[in-house]
Amino acid sequence: MKLLNLLAAFAAVAGVAACGGGGDPSGAAAGTGTLSIALTDNPCDHRAVHVTIEKLRVHRSGDAADSDAGWRDLALSLPADRRRVDLLTLQNGLMLPLGDASLETGSYTQLRLVLAQNTASTPLANSVTLANGTTVPLTTPSAQRSGVKLIHPFTVEPDQIVELTLDFDACKSIVRAGNSGQYHLKPTIAVVPMLDVGRIAGFARPGARVSAQIAAAGRSPVVVKSTTAASNGAFALAPLPLPAPDATYTVVVSAADVASAVIKGVPVTRQNTTVVSNAIADLPADQSQVSRMDGTVLPAGLDGAAARALQRIDSTGVEVEVAAVNADATTGAFTLTVPRNAPRVATHPAPTTGTPATAFPAFGDSAGKYVVEAVAGTLSKRSAQITLTAPLYDGPDLTLP
Repeated sequence: MKLLNLLAAFAAVAGVAACGGGGDPSGAAAGTGTLSIALTDNPCDHRAVHVTIEKLRVHRSGDAADSDAGWRDLALSLPADRRRVDLLTLQNGLMLPLGDASLETGSYTQLRLVLAQNTASTPLANSVTLANGTTVPLTTPSAQRSGVKLIHPFTVEPDQIVELTLDFDACKSIVRAGNSGQYHLKPTIAVVPMLDVGRIAGFARPGARVSAQIAAAGRSPVVVKSTTAASNGAFALAPLPLPAPDATYTVVVSAADVASAVIKGVPVTRQNTTVVSNAIADLPADQSQVSRMDGTVLPAGLDGAAARALQRIDSTGVEVEVAAVNADATTGAFTLTVPRNAPRVATHPAPTTGTPATAFPAFGDSAGKYVVEAVAGTLSKRSAQITLTAPLYDGPDLTLP
């Protein structure tokens, strides 16, 4: 089901309840309301990422343990033979309805997404198909036992509907474990309330990564949503939470072998679509020399270690993320592949006259220049400035405190 159609349906539901605080914390208000949950995904370089959904649960308390009283299970709308889902099919605004439940009115805090266990049977319940076509099991210890714990307060009002989407970032959730041949699933999931969302759509180079970022001078960019442009170049970034007042998104189109195309100042309004390009030819796609940066996040084996490549897009120092990857769970090693050409930058609405090259002037100061940033959990970030002049760059090694 396309998100555009879903958004139209949500707008027609009178009194949809917003997520957040408020309401009677004891849940003593009379009546019932409905909680409905859907699933969507961000892109990944793998061919497929399958997970099998066993159940969805909800609890009033964020501290409730699996064995505590008060859990409510949502009725899954998926038949048993469709609960094994390839997350990578849920891109460009596509969402999969998971289920709903009638809940007593009041405030709720915790969601649990419980995945089935892998067994000897095939196909595997949870697996990743690598770029070379090999399918390997995903180890999901916490998700198998009690479920992925998601803390997101929301309030159920009488005779109203709360619509939530679980935005499952498959790429960030899969971590290689050294030379063991194993891959771990450490789910990265954002809970998105569907009342205050919009979308960005357009066309880009087929297969390119397209992301909506919050980028400002002096701050590390935040990727809010990303997707992969389809074979015809179409893309949709949705659902997108509304930015803060007076804030906008920066759209970044990136691929290793072309210069990044950046559109600043893209507004997103409630339940509307902002179109940033009408044809693939609207955006520049300069062929670029490619460099590979090999490095390590230290000390090795940090939980959730990742690295990303940032590039400046203007003279004020605003940076955007061009590429990102998880570090190896055992060794901390990572590889980032990026273009050496300067990014091309325009401000929304991007000019539609002239050539893409003139509409998107290159920010030449950033040709071959990147900041490589390493993160792991709550540890302080570490970064290094890199100038690329060759296809291979050995380093950087970034040690986190």
